[in-house]
Amino acid sequence: MKIEKEMIDKDYRIGLRLSKIILDPTIKRYKHLNRLNHRLINKPLKKFISKQFYIKDKNTKNEVRVRVYMRKNHDHNCPGILFFHGGGFVLNYPENSHNDIKLILNNIDCVIVAPDYSKSLENPYPAAINDSYQTLLWMKENSEKLGFKDNQIFTMGISAGGNLAISTALLARDLNEASIAYQFVIAPMLDDRMTSKSMKNHDGPIWNESQNRFAWKLYLQDVKEPIPYYAAPSRCENLKDLSPISGFIGDLDPFYDETVEFFDKLEKINIVNNLKIFNKVYHGFRNVNPLAPKTLEAKEFMINELKKARDIYYKEQPNS
Repeated sequence: MKIEKEMIDKDYRIGLRLSKIILDPTIKRYKHLNRLNHRLINKPLKKFISKQFYIKDKNTKNEVRVRVYMRKNHDHNCPGILFFHGGGFVLNYPENSHNDIKLILNNIDCVIVAPDYSKSLENPYPAAINDSYQTLLWMKENSEKLGFKDNQIFTMGISAGGNLAISTALLARDLNEASIAYQFVIAPMLDDRMTSKSMKNHDGPIWNESQNRFAWKLYLQDVKEPIPYYAAPSRCENLKDLSPISGFIGDLDPFYDETVEFFDKLEKINIVNNLKIFNKVYHGFRNVNPLAPKTLEAKEFMINELKKARDIYYKEQPNS
């Protein structure tokens, strides 16, 4: 889908050409961006408690850096949110999502656990999902220590992080070692096949077909067909028993079709879901104009859905 300037909401036409140049998909550029972002590591979140932990994976001996955020003097009778940042599996750190984390904590008393999962430049699939699942198990085992209810673990993710939020839920369902009560995703990256109308020839800002193709190539470089659905959730034919899920996406997002199709599959098997679509906006629109009406509406939708989930969605842990 070719994206013309006139197709985009006027509030989000800022810096369209520059955004394509900045995210030109090359290993050299991605390494440079990660070096720039590296300075954010362990940055505190003002007015909130933030801690850092390292989780050791007994199977792979890998060590996952995890940031944990909460209100000061928070109520332990609250949810724990397993939060995955975006970046196409290749970019960014939990600290890049401080604005979203701060927004959530300002509105909802909860504990946010954000893993610095493996990046595909150094460690392709399945490293990221392994890190994510190990963090989930760590959350379950340490819920009392961290200060949240173990029967209210939510997953939440942006873009590639949305993939990991759903993939982690699928893995938890299949292995039955931990339970997830609810999921929230923002423009999730779900389908490596890239055959949808919204993806083909997409040349929009922030994230487009060429960037996405390069990101999947890096992430799946060691994987042979058939691609497992823990890598690309759109490939999962059996979504039965997944927890309720909400999310939003723009209709000019390259992930639009695959996201709508995924939620349609859930609807057909009566999985509780709520997908909000924003017209005339592209991937990552919220970051381009934080005060525009659609950005504010997206924020309000996210907070309202999380509050609703806090009030009604619970799932007991296995053997608890």
